[in-house]
Amino acid sequence: MTDFTSEHPPTKHCPKCDLDLLATTEYFGPRKHSRDGLRSWCRECESRYKREWTLTNAERVSANNRQYREANKEAISEKKKGYYRENKESLDAR
Repeated sequence: MTDFTSEHPPTKHCPKCDLDLLATTEYFGPRKHSRDGLRSWCRECESRYKREWTLTNAERVSANNRQYREANKEAISEKKKGYYRENKESLDAR
């Protein structure tokens, strides 16, 4: 954050997109261990980076998802059954 006066709201610089944005959780994600409690990249840049990373590492993401589903079969099944019980009428209407 650069300016703490009441006249000018505090801003923060995103090094990825090179923009100065308001230093709020609306523009920057939270991060407990930083001085200002915010991530260094803005939400838009973080989102874009995660999307690109997921696309370039599709095999790795698929393997991790498959491993998670295998390790949590029962919990996933229970969650699906609970959702079906709670939404039976709207699902049957389809």
